[in-house]
Amino acid sequence: MNYQKNWWVVYFENPSGSSLNFTIENHSKETAFNYKIMGDENILEEKNISIKNNRQQKINIDPVAFENIPERKITIIITDGNNKKEIYKILN
Repeated sequence: MNYQKNWWVVYFENPSGSSLNFTIENHSKETAFNYKIMGDENILEEKNISIKNNRQQKINIDPVAFENIPERKITIIITDGNNKKEIYKILN
């Protein structure tokens, strides 16, 4: 199924809820990923993670860490060194 495929995706665990938990599903040759959680233009959290080919990694975000931030639009930027993908949520 993934023979000579080179792609990865990112998605929220619950797109319509308030949870910021997300998953990176890797079907590429890259294994080193970086994610940044942004509130407006402020970096709220940043981490490097390793995900092997044909694996997925669930990222659990502590909701308490983001309870009192003034920004209501949270953007998560994921890169693999060559490609960049973004997902975002408007928090209530």
